[in-house]
Amino acid sequence: MMLGSPRVAELLLQRGADPNRPDPRTGCFPAHDAARAGFLETLAVLHRAGARLDLPDGSGRLPIDVAAGGPQGAVARFLRHPPGPAGGGRGAAVRIDPYLKGYPGTGKLDLGAPRRSRCAAQPLPQGHPLR
Repeated sequence: MMLGSPRVAELLLQRGADPNRPDPRTGCFPAHDAARAGFLETLAVLHRAGARLDLPDGSGRLPIDVAAGGPQGAVARFLRHPPGPAGGGRGAAVRIDPYLKGYPGTGKLDLGAPRRSRCAAQPLPQGHPLR
């Protein structure tokens, strides 16, 4: 799944992609990969599509355990207090902290160094145009 593109993730989910299907090699769920990489907008899309945020990966870790920015970062705050279901509850819109620097069109937020995980997605290398 294109974790850096919330729109692509949304299209895949609309066409039947399962947000709760783990990677067969690593046991990581899409929510773990999005949380570790700091893709907050994509994490919100996954959540609205029914992704379980309480499922452990193949190593027994939850998405909050591998969240970019650590336990006090924006991703961890989202995981601790996700919005309610679309159309009700606390609201479906995700509010991203305005002081965080975003990368327009990518859904990637600058949340600091990602924590190490065995999940498939890896941090962008130094010098990459999206860093």
